[in-house]
Amino acid sequence: MKTYLFYDVETSGLNPAFDQILTFACIRTDLFLKEISRELITIKLRRDIIPSPHAFITHCLTQKELESGITEYPAAKRIHLLFNTPGTISLGYNSLGFDDEFLRFLFYRNLLDPYAHQYANQCSRMDLLPVTTLFKVFCDHVLEWPHLTDGRTSLKLELLSQKNAFMTSGRAHEAMNDVEAVIELARIFSRQKDIWEYALAFFNKTKDSLRINSMEKGYRVG
Repeated sequence: MKTYLFYDVETSGLNPAFDQILTFACIRTDLFLKEISRELITIKLRRDIIPSPHAFITHCLTQKELESGITEYPAAKRIHLLFNTPGTISLGYNSLGFDDEFLRFLFYRNLLDPYAHQYANQCSRMDLLPVTTLFKVFCDHVLEWPHLTDGRTSLKLELLSQKNAFMTSGRAHEAMNDVEAVIELARIFSRQKDIWEYALAFFNKTKDSLRINSMEKGYRVG
């Protein structure tokens, strides 16, 4: 059975090679975005990590919270199992640019296959950030879009959540809170069925290749 695994991570810094995941949150849903299960994992800070002060100012995790967590290896095994459950489509917000890279380093560092969740057992990946960009350009009436002080539109999840009053259970940059916000965003987009399914096809290599090959090819001389 195909399912979505919405997830988010909070980390000790921005470098996946020299930082680590501190909290991991996920919610598994069916393809109609109905919740099946959720999980939150807190990971102890490794002794070889020098954390970034800016990271802790952002996510507000405390030493007490981290001390209550588990060590990295059992956490990595559990997360790897979640992502490699057959039929899992893993996705987040800017997950391909940030979260997924941290996961690959986590898996590799703990002797787990860092790529299986991308292709094996009918598993695959998505990212809701480019989908949000698509909706902003072609279907912007579905959301209230926040603006920065210079007038530019912001696609930051925190600001989108505030502007549209998403129902979440915690503070911004708290892993489970951000997962809930991403699901709220996906539910809004999925009501526009045609453009939602069109956007999802970009993450399916077979469908995307067929769409590209069916496009009329033009040639320009001079």
